[in-house]
Parts: sequence; C-alpha cells; structure tokens
Amino acid sequence: MMRKFVKGHTHLNAPQELILVRLLTTVGAAVIVATVSLYLHDLGMSAGAIGVATAVVMIINLLFALWLPALLETVNLGKILIGSTFCFALSIFVFGQVKHAVFALFLYLIGRLLLSAFISAYSILFRDDSPSKKVYRQNVALAGSLVNFSWMIAPFLATLIIDRYSFSILYIIGGSVALLSTLIMVMQTIPVREKKRHNIDSDIVKNIRHYMSQKRLRDAYLLGGGVDMYWVFIFVFLTVFLKDSGLDTAEIGLLLTITQMPLFLLEFRTYKVVDRFKYRLPFTIAYAFIAFVMLIFAVLGPTSIISLLFLVMASFSTAFLEPAREMYLYEKLNTLEEERVQPIYATSELTGSIFIRLVIGLVLLAFQPVVSFVLMGIFMGYLAIRASGIKN
Repeated sequence: MMRKFVKGHTHLNAPQELILVRLLTTVGAAVIVATVSLYLHDLGMSAGAIGVATAVVMIINLLFALWLPALLETVNLGKILIGSTFCFALSIFVFGQVKHAVFALFLYLIGRLLLSAFISAYSILFRDDSPSKKVYRQNVALAGSLVNFSWMIAPFLATLIIDRYSFSILYIIGGSVALLSTLIMVMQTIPVREKKRHNIDSDIVKNIRHYMSQKRLRDAYLLGGGVDMYWVFIFVFLTVFLKDSGLDTAEIGLLLTITQMPLFLLEFRTYKVVDRFKYRLPFTIAYAFIAFVMLIFAVLGPTSIISLLFLVMASFSTAFLEPAREMYLYEKLNTLEEERVQPIYATSELTGSIFIRLVIGLVLLAFQPVVSFVLMGIFMGYLAIRASGIKN
C-alpha cells in the first residue's frame, strides 16, 4: 500500500532518484569514515595499530574491487544497489554497538566492501539511465555538489553528536539515514538496461590487462587517482603540519570545511566547462594550479596566510576534477564494457590513497615537511603534463 502511495504521488526520473540514493548513502559513509579512527581508539587501539589495520582494510578492498566485474555482470544491478545499501545500513547499526575493536574493524571492512559494490553499480546505472551525454554531465555535476555537501556537513555534525551523546547514537542516526536510500529504491523501481553477453569477465588478470592496454583508460585511472592523492595529503599530512605549527583543532577543522565549500557550490556547473572546453585544457590547468599551490607551500610554509588562501583556491580546481574524471571515463566507453571497466577504475581512489600515504610517510621519516610539498608539486605537475596529452 505504501509503495503504491509513494509511486502515485511522487515520481523522480532514474538519475534524480539515484542522486538522492547516493546522497543518503554518502551521509552514512561520511559519518563512519570520519569517525572510525576515533571510535577504534575509544575501543583501545593505538594510533599505530589503527593506521596499520585501516591500511590492510584498504588493500582487501582493492582486491575485492578487482573481483567485482563478475558480480556486476551476473547479478541485476538494481538488486546489488538495494542489497548493498540495506546491508551497509545494518553494518553501521551494529558497528556502533560492539565493544571489541577487532569485531568493529571487521564490520568496517564489510562496510567498505559494500560501498565498493554500491558505487560501481550506481555509476553504471547512472550512466545507462541518462538519455544523452549532455544530461549525463549535468547529472554527474549535480550529484558531485550534493555528495560534497554530505562530506562537508556530516563529519562536523558527527563530532557534535559524539560530544553530546555517544558513538552508539551517532551510528544509529547514520545507519537510519543510509537505510532511507534502500526504502526509496524499494518504493520506486529503477530501470536496469538488459545487456546480452557472450561470456562473463571473471578472469581478474585478463580484466586488468584489458584495462591497461587502452591509453584512454590508463589516463582516466591516473587523472582520477590524482584527486584522491591530493585530498589524502591535505587531510592526513597537512593537518598534522598545521597542528605542529601551532594551529588548534578548531581552526584546522574550520579551514578544512572552507576547502570543501567550493566543491559544494561549484561542482554542479562543471558540465558547462566540459561542454565548452572538453577535457584536455581544464584537466591540464587544474592539475598545474594544484602543483603551483604545493610549491607555494614549500616556499612560504604551511601557516602562511598566502599559502592558506591558495589552498582554498586549489579547491576550485578539484571542484572541476572530481566530477569530470568520471565523465571522462564514460565519454566513449561501450556499454558492454562498463561492468568490466568501472570496478578497476574505482580502485584508482584506493591506489592513490595507499601510494601517497606510503611515499609521503617514508619521506617524512628522513626529511622536513617542505620536501613533501615539493614532491606533491612534482606529482601534480606530472599529472598536468599527462593531461595535456589526452584526447578530447
């Protein structure tokens, strides 16, 4: 009865419905990702143990993503969306009730794997259900703004809930919000495009070779992962540099919130940049500017007002890069390739995160922070050069 009521009184087209589903699921993801270290520490884990354990989780997540093509090609994508969001919501509920760090870490791993399945299925359906490239670009840009709003607000509200109530209450709220996405999909049917296949791409090595044999897909992987490398550097390393330089936690938190505002305010306009300039020039300028900002930090230091102003300005570059990287991936991708390609592309986030944590972490064991800024400038500069050679 309720399903008939909802379908009879309100109807979103498929991409709009998927945007709402992604928004609600992201709130749950942002809540748990932003506070998992605090929660594990509260359960008795040391900072070092948390770092090692979460790195292992990321590696397992990466291996799981490489297995996903076979799942995406054999199971209805709509069922994957519903199942992954429902189970993810349940994992958040239980995560907040356990009192043993190992069990909590296991649930965190399960949640990450479910999110990987959700994101891959979501991205494919989102593209398949968009009637044209122009509409697809508009929808991706809009989704990017809303998702970044979640990442901007959810961590801040999460810390307030923890301070006033408890971790348990926080995860009940986060799980409830994520569960709403399941209810939306149950109440309104998402169309799934039927694809006739001659075989299932279950060979992981063969899938990787197929992906890496195409320059356009290699470029998409590098240019996509570069954004995650940048944000990991900012959230993991720059925050420590700022803390060591005398800024208090509240000031650092406010600064990070400000860096997210351009993404929320501007990403929904990204499609206009792509419509006018395509990809080569905007990608090149965006990464070149981030490289320039890193060199500004190397020269002036992390607490310089000029450096921090340029840090906020760098978010204008990421406001283009974040939605445009997926647009570029799907620009000329055959629909039969999507299930095979999307999960491998999605590992660019994990690869970039692991790479930058390892490299910068090792560099800081032997050198001063200034070297890390120079190194980041070189990485971002390389990506700018790589972007200058892509085909529109």
